Amino acid sequence: MVNLKNAFWQRKNGPEAESAVWAQHWTTGRHGLASWPRVAAELKRRNWSGVLCCSAEYSDEPSTDRLIANDIAFAKSLFV
Repeated sequence: MVNLKNAFWQRKNGPEAESAVWAQHWTTGRHGLASWPRVAAELKRRNWSGVLCCSAEYSDEPSTDRLIANDIAFAKSLFV
């Protein structure tokens, strides 16, 4: 099983702070640090035929239904 989700690090304090404070921001497949197209290309190269899991974990929780629908469509487009 391959779990597709995506995030990026977001700074929580300014540059004047003694040390940086970072937090993960859970985002869509198109906008995080992981390249879903690269993952899909590698899986296709390996003739992979397992299960894909989209976790529907987003920092913008009220938009979860819309975001997961977009991520499912994006993931499907990568395996055509």
